[in-house]
Amino acid sequence: MAKIRIANSPTSTISLPAIGHSSRTVPCTTAGRPTDQTRSGYIGHLHRAGYAGDQRYVAKVAAVVPTVTKQIEDLGLASAFSGINAPALTRLAILIGHNDVAKGAFSPHLLVSEWDYNQRVAREMQAAASEFGLEPRVFFRDRNRRGYATEIAIAYAAIDAWDPAAIMELHFNAGGGTGTETLYWHSSRNGKKLADAVREAILGELDMRDRGSRARRSGDRGSTSLRASAHPTILTEPFFGDSDSDCDRMLEVGETGLARAYLIGARDYFMS
Repeated sequence: MAKIRIANSPTSTISLPAIGHSSRTVPCTTAGRPTDQTRSGYIGHLHRAGYAGDQRYVAKVAAVVPTVTKQIEDLGLASAFSGINAPALTRLAILIGHNDVAKGAFSPHLLVSEWDYNQRVAREMQAAASEFGLEPRVFFRDRNRRGYATEIAIAYAAIDAWDPAAIMELHFNAGGGTGTETLYWHSSRNGKKLADAVREAILGELDMRDRGSRARRSGDRGSTSLRASAHPTILTEPFFGDSDSDCDRMLEVGETGLARAYLIGARDYFMS
């Protein structure tokens, strides 16, 4: 059993069913809020120990909530916790690369286009995002008779109107290579940080060749998207859809594994 000591009540503790941690005392302010919520504290402990990436961890924690609530009420301390609110979620915009006519590369191994595949990944991201403190919203690049640049401009204007903290445009690669890379605008310091964090998370999940985080300038592939917003923006290229080995690995981890890697990378960026 783990015990939580309540501030200003030196003899009051709440005993929690064990969920894989040693007993610890969590410091609280007079308002009942934890005083150490930085990466050096308990949240940092969750991050470093890998619990936030454990799909079962949230369920384990949720299972003890009724017990904690009952013990708080029994101790007559409900009022001390009444001001605690769930932390605000960080907005993450997800743009599906390409559109329903120009669907991007087609994987002969996965039998799917970038457009269709990344919609599946985005749905998995939406389903799991709250576990990582993120609020995702999916955007699309609609067809426009005035061409590609106008489509990008319209899509990113819609994203900017929502005012996210960061943007991911989802793709996969093709052309005879292998491995994982992310793209960012060359002068965006935060774009590079986001690209590095997401790439490292993808590599941790996929264990593929590391092609690096790649800066883009005007005229380079992906540059129109990467310079379209003032918000940190990256393009993801987690694998090659025409590579046997890359696609074999993707079949093992699935869209769910890739989605969680994206969320872990975004979370790590926001915590850095």
